This record gives sequence, C-alpha cells and structure tokens, in this order.
Amino acid sequence: MNHSPQRNKTFFVRGFLPLGIVLGLVMFAHSALAFNYPGGGYKWAGSFPNVTVDYSGVGLNAWRVRIQNTMNDWNATGAKFKFVSGSSNNDILVTSCVECRELMTSPITRQYGFTGPIVKAKTYINVAKQWSPPDSAQYAYDFSSVMRHEQGHWLRLDHVSSGLMEGNFGWGEVQYVDSDARSGIRHIYGVQ
Repeated sequence: MNHSPQRNKTFFVRGFLPLGIVLGLVMFAHSALAFNYPGGGYKWAGSFPNVTVDYSGVGLNAWRVRIQNTMNDWNATGAKFKFVSGSSNNDILVTSCVECRELMTSPITRQYGFTGPIVKAKTYINVAKQWSPPDSAQYAYDFSSVMRHEQGHWLRLDHVSSGLMEGNFGWGEVQYVDSDARSGIRHIYGVQ
C-alpha cells in the first residue's frame, strides 16, 4: 500500500475537505434559519406548559378579543405549550408613554434571576401610540400583529431580520405567525 504524502494530500482535498465544506454549509444554513431559537432552559417549565394569561385589565373589548385570537394563533402551531386565559401573574396591561419609542414591551422573569425557566411575563401596551382598532388601519399600528410579536417573546423567540419577530412595525403592517416563528416554537417546546 502506497502512503505517499501526495496521495494522502489528494485524498484530503477530494474526500474530507469537500465533506467539511458541505457540513459547514449545512450548519450555517440551519443556524441562519434558526437564529431566533435560543437554546438552554430558558423557556416555560414542563413537558407541555399551559401559560395562563390575564388580560382582564385591558378595557377595550376589541383588544381583549384580539389578545385571545393571537393566543389561539400560537396554540395552533402544533408545539407543546398552550396559552390559556384566566387569572394569573402573567398580565397584559395598559400604560401610556408619549416619549417612548416602544409600542409594547414584555419583560420576562426567570426562576433564578438570570437562569432557570420562565416563571412570569407581562406585556405593557403603550396607549400613547395609534392602534388599529380603534384608529384607521392606514395610520395606526395593527394591534394583533404587535401582540403576536410580544407573545412570541413570552415563548422565548428573539428578534429576526424579517417577519413576525422583526423588531420594527410600520403603520398598517400585518404579520401572522410565520413558518420561521412556528419552527422556532416547535424547536423550543417540541411538537405535539
């Protein structure tokens, strides 16, 4: 058997190097598609968590209906978790901040401060912004789209460059739970 340096170099170039390039591209493509899916234990605890959401403090009935509808959108992803409405410490609240840039914000509390599973979440709706409803959709932010986005944060999705989990919304922009968000939630919580 000839083990000349030239033959070994040829095998490396023709065998391992192309395989390494292919594996690298596959890993890059996977990370590019799944870069908003965090790892580790940073999620709601349990094998099929029920996250109870209390939106009784939201006075506008049209918003309450849309909050429930957006919870249903996430429940339809086929992931092993469920949003349910009821009394809890996971609140959706109304606030007003004229000088704030944020439409809504959702602080998340973890069991041990910076580690452990999520134990509490809140969403603050900035009523100083123009919302549809009640305002005209052309000159207001779509309430359902922004609420879906914030609920994505509750479930542990991060911002991405486009789609529902993009960090910015324009007036009249409508976003639904897209395939990337659906894949992310299934990756984090598993499939039913």
